[in-house]
Amino acid sequence: MSSETQGSRSSVGVHDRRAGPRSEQGLVARHPRAGDRRRNVAELTDAGHDTLRRASTASDAAEREFLAPLTPQAARQLRNSLQALVTRPGSQQS
Repeated sequence: MSSETQGSRSSVGVHDRRAGPRSEQGLVARHPRAGDRRRNVAELTDAGHDTLRRASTASDAAEREFLAPLTPQAARQLRNSLQALVTRPGSQQS
């Protein structure tokens, strides 16, 4: 289960907006959380896992193609620099 579907501190409305359309597409199943029926748990379905695998494969291929002109060292340095930008304190990740 992704960090989006785990017990983050996001509001229920945010989770409903994210999971609702995916639930309608059959990618996510939602059900009441055990012990706190006011909250919902969202989990990937088999179709959701398949879609995630295919998206990851496509993303990896696009990244390889994008970085192909660079040396392995330069590609690694670019990845590390970009990761540092998005994981620094105060950065916003969706």
